[in-house]
Amino acid sequence: MVSPPRLLHSISLLLLLLSIFHVSDAATALVDKVCKQTSSYPFCVRSLYSDSRTPEADEYTLAYISVGVAYNNATSTQHYISDQLRSIEVNGSSHHDQQQRLQMCSRGYQRAVSALTMAHNDLDSETFFELARLAAKASSGANDCKAAFKGVPSPTALAKGNQDLVHLCEICGVVAKLFTVMCIPSLVYLTVEMVQMSNKWQDGQHKHTRQIHAQASCLLKGGRERERFVGRQTELSSLYLGIELTKPEVKFGLERLKKRELTISETIFCASQRPRQNPSIRKEKPIPQNVDFPPILPKKKKKPFPIPFKKIQKAAREDKKLAQMGIEKPLEPPKNGLLVPDLIPLAYEVLDAWKVLIKGVAQLLHTIPVYGCSECSEVHVALEGHQIKDCLGPTSRDRHSLHSWVRGSIDDILVPIESYHLYDPFGRRIKHETRFEYDRIPAVVELCIQAGVDIPEYPSRRRMKPIRMIGKKVIDRGGFLEEPKPWRLGNPSTPVDFDTYRANERFPPPLSEDIPRIAQETMDAYDFVRSGVMKLMKKYTVKACGYCSEVHVGPWGHNAKFCGAFKHQWRDGKHGWQDAIVDEVFPPNCVWHVRDPRGPPLRSALKRFYGKAPAVVEVCMQAGAQVPDRYKPMMRLDIIVPESDEAKLVA
Repeated sequence: MVSPPRLLHSISLLLLLLSIFHVSDAATALVDKVCKQTSSYPFCVRSLYSDSRTPEADEYTLAYISVGVAYNNATSTQHYISDQLRSIEVNGSSHHDQQQRLQMCSRGYQRAVSALTMAHNDLDSETFFELARLAAKASSGANDCKAAFKGVPSPTALAKGNQDLVHLCEICGVVAKLFTVMCIPSLVYLTVEMVQMSNKWQDGQHKHTRQIHAQASCLLKGGRERERFVGRQTELSSLYLGIELTKPEVKFGLERLKKRELTISETIFCASQRPRQNPSIRKEKPIPQNVDFPPILPKKKKKPFPIPFKKIQKAAREDKKLAQMGIEKPLEPPKNGLLVPDLIPLAYEVLDAWKVLIKGVAQLLHTIPVYGCSECSEVHVALEGHQIKDCLGPTSRDRHSLHSWVRGSIDDILVPIESYHLYDPFGRRIKHETRFEYDRIPAVVELCIQAGVDIPEYPSRRRMKPIRMIGKKVIDRGGFLEEPKPWRLGNPSTPVDFDTYRANERFPPPLSEDIPRIAQETMDAYDFVRSGVMKLMKKYTVKACGYCSEVHVGPWGHNAKFCGAFKHQWRDGKHGWQDAIVDEVFPPNCVWHVRDPRGPPLRSALKRFYGKAPAVVEVCMQAGAQVPDRYKPMMRLDIIVPESDEAKLVA
């Protein structure tokens, strides 16, 4: 008599075999072909047949189905992880280890969702060669989540989600092979035809004909369409085949082709584009002899977009398409509210260099005279102001466009570009009525704070989980937190070391023997701040008004209405926000270069022979610092300034 446990085991095994038989019997030939190459045949068939399009699906539709099923699994698991993190935050910090593991899973699934979204977009554009790589990237996200719980039992739903996503990505990888294998027979056939054509060339026949009978649409056209090119006259360029058809010679081993020594992999290499150069090796561009001055933009016209408008429209269409499909926008740090760990040390270094720059300029201004026009924004670094007639102030007509010089300050050298400090850049937007509830600090400092610098006077919210967006709508930002009161309200006149306010009073005049050293340190700090801000702005969003000089560090601009530039009445004083460039956050403020500070003042008659340089560079150079080579072309050091009567003879 059979024991009950053994009988139960036999029945379960029989049911499993019957289920496999029914699944296999119901599967189409294409699904059967795909699932036989996976590690779990029943799971593969069951997953693909969860979509009603599978029974009549071709390779292209099956790719859509496999990517869609994997995407749904990844997003559902991602939402489960977010719910678990939210519950831990509500209950307190007693599950710190569990929270860290879930955060690793959240980052892994964020990469997985992003990769599957890119795979879906590739299918829309009928691009298939990246599907296998993107599927492997999504699978690695689930494996990273598994590794986070190594040695510790993970939640049942999370473990099942990880296992299912790995299997689904495996299915996507197998489906991707359907599009790559198709090219190999055509390439082999094409190689044979090329050998035959080369024989005809050697016999003196068909010197100028290019008839090739090949089934190579995946090579020539790519994508989903696979036509049969038989007896069709096809123009093939050397870019695709590695040969030059206008000459009776083949450039990639004709003798080896005749002897059939060339392998398929080598044929594919010859049929591809020429290899790209190593991106890590950058060829230094030669420094030009002279360059033009920075253009002066008209005030009665909007600034040009730093990003081509067609690219902005294309990105907006892609976001709208994902929003209509109900798919979340794939966001990478810092666009999702998280910090970029690699940029945190750079942010601290930029802030330190900014402090050194303020201190150095303030000390040098005790010995280097600087003048500023009281009617316009012109600045001049010399013992006396120049006599170039280019003043655009309100009373310049009475002075025949000559400047009205007064003693300058550090704000004439380091133009104060300020931004609102935000405790939460992804929180509530600044309104016109609440604009005085926020501190105004230098934009460079605010950029460093949002990049990871912690300043006690200006705290910032550090998120532990990313925000979620569909289109332009934020669907999960982790709630709104109460923002601290502005620090300036309680300390209105207290100077800080990263602000230019009263910097001349804070730093005494330097010793005469220390001036060259301070000048060189200031020059180096200026270069580092500029390059560091440029690197930070490649990741962190900074907005600038297209009409005035207002700058806002954050994902979107504020709603304060104090733009007084061209046609501000039409906009009700609102700013026209667009992506900022480095010169708007850290303006160079170019001034006329003076070769002899103790010589005669610059004159309008010789204006075209003079050069320019950033104000900080000009001050440091006159104090004894070495000028970097990149500033010399605009300074026009190789041009000899003639006398006034000789200038008329110069062509």
